[in-house]
Amino acid sequence: MVGITIKSFSKGRYKQYHQDFDKLIAQYFEEIHTRGIQNLIIDLRGNEGGNNPEKLYSYIARENDKSTEESGNLISQAKNPFRGNVLVLTNERSISAQETFVSIFKNNNRGLTLGQPTSGSYDGLCGGNKRKVLMPNSRFEIRIPLHASLRTYVSASNYNKGEGFPPDIKVSENINDFLSGKDLALELALDKIKSGLTERR
Repeated sequence: MVGITIKSFSKGRYKQYHQDFDKLIAQYFEEIHTRGIQNLIIDLRGNEGGNNPEKLYSYIARENDKSTEESGNLISQAKNPFRGNVLVLTNERSISAQETFVSIFKNNNRGLTLGQPTSGSYDGLCGGNKRKVLMPNSRFEIRIPLHASLRTYVSASNYNKGEGFPPDIKVSENINDFLSGKDLALELALDKIKSGLTERR
């Protein structure tokens, strides 16, 4: 089992930290293929969004997996795509392109999601271009998405109106867990792998 944490899909962020995301992700999955790994955890908690989440998904895509755009185009598989079990960790601090990745993952029934609902909307993810509004007194900056697009075509029995994408398994955490260094979502994902329960029921 291996895990990968991705905090951003933003090209600007990669440039800021002098990272070549395409090269790094290709090297990572080549190593996974070489080592014969069968279980993968993708941690997207706190991901700020960005561009082209389909790039990451192409490395775990199966034949005939589709995007969640209106066109429903097939997602081209990367060379030697990972064919094992995939678990994705999500939470309310994950936005924009991260939710697009989660919607693709869930719509294609690729594996389990664990954690907390994402912060957008299951009915129509808000993202894309944003308008910046500067609050006059606090000087806080608010970014308001200018359009919403349909990101899902699979119904969820555990969806509450107004929430983002619900995880298959919701993990409740509190401040004491954080202070003690516990990561309950990750621990549960590891337990699921150990027990072989890595698919949606």
